[in-house]
Amino acid sequence: MKLDLSMSCLPSDRTYALLDGDVKPAGLNLNVLAFGDDDPYWSWRKTRNHIFDVSEMSISNYLIQLDQGNTDLIALPVFLSRGFRHANLFVNPASGIKTPSDLKGKKVGMGFYDPTTPVWVRGFLQHQYGVAPTDIQWKLYEVSLKGIEIGLPKDLDIEFIPRSKLLENLLVQGDIDAIINAGQPPKLYQAGDPRITSLFEDFHQEELRFYEQFKIFPIIHTVAIKRHIYDKHPWVAQSLYDALCKSKQVAPLSSMALDGHLKYSLPFLHAYVEETLDVFGEDPWVYGVKKNRLEIETLMRLCREQGLTKTDMKLEHAFIADLNETLC
Repeated sequence: MKLDLSMSCLPSDRTYALLDGDVKPAGLNLNVLAFGDDDPYWSWRKTRNHIFDVSEMSISNYLIQLDQGNTDLIALPVFLSRGFRHANLFVNPASGIKTPSDLKGKKVGMGFYDPTTPVWVRGFLQHQYGVAPTDIQWKLYEVSLKGIEIGLPKDLDIEFIPRSKLLENLLVQGDIDAIINAGQPPKLYQAGDPRITSLFEDFHQEELRFYEQFKIFPIIHTVAIKRHIYDKHPWVAQSLYDALCKSKQVAPLSSMALDGHLKYSLPFLHAYVEETLDVFGEDPWVYGVKKNRLEIETLMRLCREQGLTKTDMKLEHAFIADLNETLC
């Protein structure tokens, strides 16, 4: 008999085949449900992975829980969300911020300190541009998106602001100088308000420089399994890994634009695809420990440097590292 499991994930070209049922994990009856970034399940204090048997989740959130002794979950080396984050920094031109180094001593707002996106942003600010977290006056709603108790370093300058105050409004009013935005660009920015601009005039080139310097394509979300299921049925990990690889391979990058017509409403899609293949040399969205060791260990180090985790965690403690990774 097949094992019945539930899974939640964000819809993307990496997961559509699983959501549609075109790819089925061997030995499993997998009920896959899609959730959006604005879905209540996503923002619940209690991570949705305690509701589902398998789920996409924030890697920093997972690492923090594991570091604090919560071993309810174990992660597959599958990274459904990745992204360079230079485009997530916005400034008020009146603040005088023109380069990353100008952020020193400035008031920077963001919703929470512990999500994976701000971990990577603080990481590249420090290691690419020399701006340490202690150089900035942080304005936060709360420390943790999930309500986890985290003892941050005491030398951080943090002031909490009411959730009712939108960061982009505080920015245009001059109450803060910059924001780190984890989701869609601020609405005022999208509307063309001149009081909000991107810190990087050409963030794409900055992202390319970051990749050329560090050879890192930042990982944001992983896929976690309830540990008691993995302990009882260890074969489940390989079955899920293989299915996630097959689901991703249904829509290869090369098929997006190079078949004679545009499938998506992006006029320069052909050029984007060619540039991506030229930069990465292969599928950039690789899974597995072997091809992502640098990204995993870098994120672990950043979490430790920034005080989100307290121990020097080993990769093999957090991710299932003995899988057959030939499919990805």
